[in-house]
Amino acid sequence: MDKDGSNLKQLTTNDGFDGRLQWSPNGSLISFETDRDGGDWDIYLINADGRDPKPLTHNTTNDYSQSWSPDGNWIAYISDASGKQQIYVVGVNGKNQIRLTNDKNNDLFPIWVK
Repeated sequence: MDKDGSNLKQLTTNDGFDGRLQWSPNGSLISFETDRDGGDWDIYLINADGRDPKPLTHNTTNDYSQSWSPDGNWIAYISDASGKQQIYVVGVNGKNQIRLTNDKNNDLFPIWVK
């Protein structure tokens, strides 16, 4: 929408829940969490105009709480793939997934610092 609240545009339509959106640093992409593909949570990217939604993560575990790197090339997020909530990063091209934490406790809410 415009700053004054006019020209509201719906960006997604599906039977799942789409939420917790995050703008990319340059404003061209939006990341969001969704359960549209079977009930588990994945992170999707969509162009700022609503075109070309695509999964950044797509698996049978829960991936959520995404945070953009300041340069816009990486997204940190939480996944419960190991049975505990751990922090991962992945390139915005969906490649180079790296697990950053590996301990017995849950690790939550990754945030990048400039």
